[in-house]
Amino acid sequence: MFKVGLYGINGLRKTQSNGKINVETICDMLAASAGLLMGQRGNMVPIVTIRGFEYEFDRDATIKDAVN
Repeated sequence: MFKVGLYGINGLRKTQSNGKINVETICDMLAASAGLLMGQRGNMVPIVTIRGFEYEFDRDATIKDAVN
């Protein structure tokens, strides 16, 4: 079982570069990063702490913001 939870982090990040708007799913990027750090089966690393991720706290943010 795998769960992703977000509290205070908006699930989407929108940036604009050269007149083009890019939308990234932050929850997917953080989950993928955690998966790489945990390693493959058998490594027994059940929890990963990600530090240094800059974001603005949003009390109203939910996972529904990232899901269509």
